[in-house]
Amino acid sequence: MAKLVEVGRVISAANETRLKAAMKIVEEVIASIGHPEPDPPANDEDMMTEATVKDGDGFTAADYAYTPNPKAPGSWKLRLTKTPGGAPDPVTVGTAVATLVDNNKAGVPDTDLPTVKAAVRAAWKKANPDKAEDGMPDGIKESAAEFTLDYIPLVEKAVYPDGTMPIKIIRPGWGSSGYYSEEVLKRDGPKVFTKGTQMFADHATQAEEAERPEGSIKDLVASFVNDAYYDSTGPIGLDGKPAGPGLYANARVVEHWRPFVQELAPHTGLSIRASGVASQGEAEGRKGPIIEGIFARKSVDLVTAPGAGGQILNLFESARSATATGGQEMSELQEAVAAKTAAETALTEAQTKIKDLETSNARLLEGEILREATRFIEESLPTTVEGVAPAVWTLTRTRLADSLGSKVVIKDKAIDKPAFKEAIDAAVKNELDYLAKLTESGTVKDMGGGGGTAGDKSALVESFKRAGLSEEEAKTAAEGR
Repeated sequence: MAKLVEVGRVISAANETRLKAAMKIVEEVIASIGHPEPDPPANDEDMMTEATVKDGDGFTAADYAYTPNPKAPGSWKLRLTKTPGGAPDPVTVGTAVATLVDNNKAGVPDTDLPTVKAAVRAAWKKANPDKAEDGMPDGIKESAAEFTLDYIPLVEKAVYPDGTMPIKIIRPGWGSSGYYSEEVLKRDGPKVFTKGTQMFADHATQAEEAERPEGSIKDLVASFVNDAYYDSTGPIGLDGKPAGPGLYANARVVEHWRPFVQELAPHTGLSIRASGVASQGEAEGRKGPIIEGIFARKSVDLVTAPGAGGQILNLFESARSATATGGQEMSELQEAVAAKTAAETALTEAQTKIKDLETSNARLLEGEILREATRFIEESLPTTVEGVAPAVWTLTRTRLADSLGSKVVIKDKAIDKPAFKEAIDAAVKNELDYLAKLTESGTVKDMGGGGGTAGDKSALVESFKRAGLSEEEAKTAAEGR
């Protein structure tokens, strides 16, 4: 071991001895630890980075808009640069835009489309610095929009005893303002429609919104008791069926509004106004605005169902007045609901009376027609028929009158007399033809006294009996009286 020398002077013998002992101990400790094994060399894939992985033409993942696996060039799509590592150029970016917006020929999953479109938008701006954003292709254009969602009926037609009710906020799919994907609703719904979100009665007018954008306390109907959540099937409603996929929440209804909401639940639902980002695209075989994100809610309103009628709107006003007038709130609301119930009852009673009157009128008309038919039959049937014994014709005529009563011809709620007269004449002819067959001569004649044999008369009596005459009537007819 070398002699230790302190700069500028020689170390004393005692200190040198102590330092040598300390150094020996350090050397022994180092020797006992040994040398650690060197790390094994990394394989080629581990050594690769996004900057070093290249496709067959020398381009890296940074040159593409869609790179689901940065270390697998075969998965890269939508190149944005003309040369490896170069800046985006108009022609290459234009090709990427065309591939993306033409029915998404690049095959980018819906969940990745917003990110990919954002990358293509950024590349388009760099490649076209002299163009305004208005000139950007619609397929990648981003637009901040305010939209009103379609009317959503209430999930259940009742308010629970604790004052809460389940509500459906948004359903996935196409609506009047655009397409809402399940992914967007799951991602943004709970962040936008949070616990405490307030619900108001009907949309505010432009004047009301300008004067009080936060909404009026008199119109406050309910507030969310939990953050919104996405349910793929939906809660079971009173009809025993699931309400369907969508964004849901529970809301507690303000106490004085509960009778109103309870009464009008079948006629009301939610209408949501919100702000978000949308771009033109295609989903489920249809083109239009694709909602890529929802970042703010503007209002959540309880509104009347389309076509529900003005009476419901009047009840909205009655309930609003209830809040403004303090102590009279419940009585006025109850009066409004009672008025609606009374009107419905009166309508039902009126409809019942109308039905009863229609039935009564039909019966009266039927009776009048029958009476007129009887008179018309009496006038139309001949009182005598040449060649037919009066007694025979009297009986035949009575039977005809009875049977013809059920053969009245009606047209426009009245007897069709020409048609009925034809039916009467045809019946008379049929009877006369039948009577003629009962005699050998083909007609019923006045047989007088002693005309014909006893056998002939007996056969004739039997024939008349088969025609419906009694024994006595048949004998009289056979005598020709």
